[in-house]
Amino acid sequence: RKLTETKTALKVVSTFLFAKGTKTFRALTVLCSRGYGEDAVILARSILENLICLTYIQNDESQHRAELFMYHSFIDRKEKDEQIKDDPFIREYKEKTNVKFDDDFEENYNKAIKMRKDECEKIKRAQKYGVDRYSWSCLSIRGMAIETGRKDFYYDQVYWLISQFSHLHRQSIQNTS
Repeated sequence: RKLTETKTALKVVSTFLFAKGTKTFRALTVLCSRGYGEDAVILARSILENLICLTYIQNDESQHRAELFMYHSFIDRKEKDEQIKDDPFIREYKEKTNVKFDDDFEENYNKAIKMRKDECEKIKRAQKYGVDRYSWSCLSIRGMAIETGRKDFYYDQVYWLISQFSHLHRQSIQNTS
């Protein structure tokens, strides 16, 4: 879809992240009400990641960063397609359905690649953080949290704590016994 003056990348991304966060929060409350608090914490991590991303987007160069966020989906889709192209089931499905990327997709993909390359170069030149070439922003969640002044509490405390439930740690096992 094309962006217009009233439908800017920032508005689209902000609305998307807010709606996604709201929906995820509703799911989180259902899990908690049914006794699945530890599983709900995994969803809370997703909400926190969205908060950090949105804060990073709105912190500086917001239109540019929102476009980076939007266009990154083209990179994800193309790279995932490359990863699974040799799978026999996928290859057979593509041959039967004649599924392939159209010219608009390729144009958006190439734009996304250029935008990400330029952004990663800018991060490298600033030499503040390591470049995360898989991230839409070229920064890790930690790097975005640092950049927005949210590291000390949101990343070091809250994100660390809820990550204990997202990954199998000894502490998680002890808490369920």
